[in-house]
Amino acid sequence: MAAKRAKKDYDKDGKVESSSDEYMGAKRRAIKKARGMKNKSTKVKSTKVKKKVMKESTSISTADFVSAVLSKNYAVAHKYLQGIIESKIEQRITTALEQSLF
Repeated sequence: MAAKRAKKDYDKDGKVESSSDEYMGAKRRAIKKARGMKNKSTKVKSTKVKKKVMKESTSISTADFVSAVLSKNYAVAHKYLQGIIESKIEQRITTALEQSLF
């Protein structure tokens, strides 16, 4: 028994499927759009965002970190620590790339 076809391509994937498949596809597309995952280039976008966060987090001084922890502003403290860890990892990767393998 063939499934009843939808009237048009609601999920915009180029195929007209059954109405339930079109509904699920449209729902999936809306969720991805809401999350900012419009296309496959989101990986490039996310790395740019991470670098921006790292630059912002390293601009926080140690005194600001301590005051953030004391005032229980853990989001600021987390950004600071995340930036420090990412910069250390980045330094280790660059030094490892500079060394020869053999």
